[in-house]
Amino acid sequence: MTTNTSPHTAYIKKCLALAEKSPPRPTNFRVGALLLSRKDNDPTFTDDRILSTGYTMELAGNTHAEQCCFSNYAAVHNVPDDQVSTVLPAEPGRKLIMMLTEAGIEWEHVSGLEREILTVATAGHENGEEEVRAALGEKGTDIDDISPEERRRQEEAPRNPKKRMMEGEISLY
Repeated sequence: MTTNTSPHTAYIKKCLALAEKSPPRPTNFRVGALLLSRKDNDPTFTDDRILSTGYTMELAGNTHAEQCCFSNYAAVHNVPDDQVSTVLPAEPGRKLIMMLTEAGIEWEHVSGLEREILTVATAGHENGEEEVRAALGEKGTDIDDISPEERRRQEEAPRNPKKRMMEGEISLY
């Protein structure tokens, strides 16, 4: 496995830890979200500030992680959820970042955690393992789905003599 050096890896792991708090359900994806304040042109992200966090179904109802993240921020600032935009910081030289990969939100692929993220997200799904394999482009093993060339190669390969004994009819007594 390759080591990921992206500065976002720590944030993705925090989102993953938040997602694990979400109750597993057969139809929901468990997601964690962070709202960050980031200094413009800071390639090291050393001045990042986490403003709020949230996870799927953290709050009453069928709530999404990002919805909970904004609701939590609104609660800290004593404003109704629909007024959260009035209290979001608008500091010169800083931008707000939501750690999600939704349409309309700037994102970067951080490799190396795909299996772990998908496993947490699909916990509780009836076919969670199949969903993970499909999302990762993995195909299950089908011993009958081999090419004629591979079948010939396997038939011509030397066999373990002890295994050969077990392939025939065996009478113990």
